Amino acid sequence: MTAVVRFSPQGAAACGAFLVRVRRLDDNALLRVRPAADLVELCCRLPVGVLAVLSVPAELDTTTGDEPVVAADVLLRALAAAADQAEVSLSPRRDAEWVGGLPSGGFERLDAVPAEVVSRLASAGARTFRQAAAGRSAKAASTLTNAVLDHVALTVSGPAGRPTVEVTQRLIQGLAATGLVGESAPDSVVQVEVREPWLRLRSAAGAVYLRRGGGLNLLV
Repeated sequence: MTAVVRFSPQGAAACGAFLVRVRRLDDNALLRVRPAADLVELCCRLPVGVLAVLSVPAELDTTTGDEPVVAADVLLRALAAAADQAEVSLSPRRDAEWVGGLPSGGFERLDAVPAEVVSRLASAGARTFRQAAAGRSAKAASTLTNAVLDHVALTVSGPAGRPTVEVTQRLIQGLAATGLVGESAPDSVVQVEVREPWLRLRSAAGAVYLRRGGGLNLLV
């Protein structure tokens, strides 16, 4: 099944930067590519336990209208080889290796947090881990990593009558590590949104999702 993505120059640059960051986190990362209005979403599961989604100006052309899955390193090489054409073939496809679906439907906005604050929280979490992990064994460092990632970095109350939502470092680190905080624009904010069982941090560049109370492989 043939699938091609045609990126705008802006989209190609954003995609390349995103893929470089994703591969730093996981050499074997897979991307699921899906259309979204006049954009294309590149969806990737991160080792920190969240789903990262980059939204870029592009057009997805498939013969079957499906959502192709391809290795991140393959797409990165194809994008580099395409040069100014910014048209890449999603091949070889690895659709069978993507288990489960993706979050969809409308999300409820709870609050907006300045992007600068999110970046500071990410830096503080990373610094805490480095300081605490110094001199520890690999096993102890792994346990500590999970403890830091599960630490509540931010609480959001949302509209009246809504329960308080806890945003852990998993979401914060996922957004920062993939470059999706979007801090470069003036007055940039990160939206905190929910659609049970998913919690989402969304910026102008993309979003990260955490499925509360279960793994990423389940779709509701």
